[in-house]
Amino acid sequence: EKSGKAVYNRGIGGDTTNRLIERLESNVLCLEPEKVVYLIGTNDHAKGADDEYIISNIKTVIGMTRKTCPGCEIAVQSIYPVIDHKQRKNKNLKPLNEKLKKLCRETDVVYIDLFDSLCDSNGSFDKTYTYDGLHPNVYGYEVVTKALLEFI
Repeated sequence: EKSGKAVYNRGIGGDTTNRLIERLESNVLCLEPEKVVYLIGTNDHAKGADDEYIISNIKTVIGMTRKTCPGCEIAVQSIYPVIDHKQRKNKNLKPLNEKLKKLCRETDVVYIDLFDSLCDSNGSFDKTYTYDGLHPNVYGYEVVTKALLEFI
């Protein structure tokens, strides 16, 4: 389905919140978006950053977005589930998502919760929706796209 709007994916594989902060103005906000959706934090988590650091950086991203693009609507996606592997565990991602949801409520940002939609009955990334246990496959992106289109 076409939304009739230009959509830019400015995500970079392996990116962290501090790297996003460094490039945010020159790579995203310079486009003067009407709406922006952030999916950030999982790579910080995998590198050992604590939840407070991640939430603080996402709060900075929200603040920078509001300052540079005052009329821009902002949404933040939940961090996606994983099929547990050495660096990421769902038991740690769920509390981080709760903190992210709280931040969105406090900053009047739309929170798009995709965690449960992408989980199987055991609370792991549903194998139907992922090719590697970390990233969505085409079917996973259909779930994501449907949720994002409601915001866009």
